Amino acid sequence: MWIDGFLIVGVAAHAAIFMVRDYDPTTRYNDVLDRVLRHRDAIMSHFNWACIFLGLHSFGLYIHNDTMSALGHPQDMFSDTAIQLQPIFAQWIQNPHALAPGAMAPGETASTSLTWGVSDVWGSVSDQGVVTHITGGKFAQSSITINGWLHDFLWAQASQVIQSYGSSLSAYGLFFLGTHFVWAFSLMFLFSGCGYWQELIESIIWAHNKFKVAPANQPRALSIIQGHVVGVTHYLLGGIAITLAFF
Repeated sequence: MWIDGFLIVGVAAHAAIFMVRDYDPTTRYNDVLDRVLRHRDAIMSHFNWACIFLGLHSFGLYIHNDTMSALGHPQDMFSDTAIQLQPIFAQWIQNPHALAPGAMAPGETASTSLTWGVSDVWGSVSDQGVVTHITGGKFAQSSITINGWLHDFLWAQASQVIQSYGSSLSAYGLFFLGTHFVWAFSLMFLFSGCGYWQELIESIIWAHNKFKVAPANQPRALSIIQGHVVGVTHYLLGGIAITLAFF
């Protein structure tokens, strides 16, 4: 995931440098890039509805499972033991790895191939060959409902941070919370460009004008590109610092 993140940031940075420094629309008229740029509104709107389509259907599976769980119908849920949604493409990729297992060193993370819930079998191997599951061995049960995510992965894991306040790990706990805020702060820039920042600045200006204490120089909000730069910076720095504090 981290490798993908850095690659995406690198691709975007190089594309931005090319567009600013090397791209000349007068000499690139009507080529592929020029036609893509002139149709960017239609392209982005298609990406938009495609993402909404996928998001609503993925979230709809969770809504369905939570509803069936609340009504006492586990046989009607999407799960390993009821309605199975098997990741056929992932199975194609995993099968060659399952056919050629390698030797495991003590403490190394191991994995194997399953039809559903591959994440349950991730764990560390001890000197005696015992595998300790990272997720406690119940990822497949907890990850199929929203309530399971909130109860078993959010609130249950938060106890470690809360209990760290009264221990020698208090600095790491506070560091985790602070950098988590920095990371979460980035999402409002990345998701909306500069929308939230724009509203914040305009709200402050409105309040000052309302009380007739507005300064002579009127502040302006960030541009969309500036908002994305701020978001990427907070995302990378916050994410890296969270990971360090977590480990």
